[in-house]
Amino acid sequence: MGDPREIIVGYDGSEHAREAVRRACALAGEGSRITVVTAYHFPPEIATFEPFEDLRRAFASSAKEVLETARGEVPEGPFQVEFVTREGTPAEVLTAVAAERGGDLVVVGSHGVGRLHAALGGVTSKLLHDAPCPIVVVPK
Repeated sequence: MGDPREIIVGYDGSEHAREAVRRACALAGEGSRITVVTAYHFPPEIATFEPFEDLRRAFASSAKEVLETARGEVPEGPFQVEFVTREGTPAEVLTAVAAERGGDLVVVGSHGVGRLHAALGGVTSKLLHDAPCPIVVVPK
């Protein structure tokens, strides 16, 4: 297998995510496309609150601000870069974007908490079951 042509990267503004972006850029060859993805999600119980739409807009706006930060994280390279913000859990959104774009690779940072999650965080565990392509987990 040559260079991955379609690379999907999860980004939440953390140092782990910045490292995932750097790793994706290092893996991308000429003509590759990197899609940097940010997801925002809140529990469905919130939908019963009266100012729900205002809250939804606030979450979307915050996610877009986080994604704007990602623009500064991407070095120049022989690849295209796109930025996507979507509502949903990170694993659901990354899986959907990878499937829609025919992803060759999903790159995420390790966010482990606790013993079980030290090696694989919740997003990574879900991606291992659902992603339509290989996954690279960038360690801490």
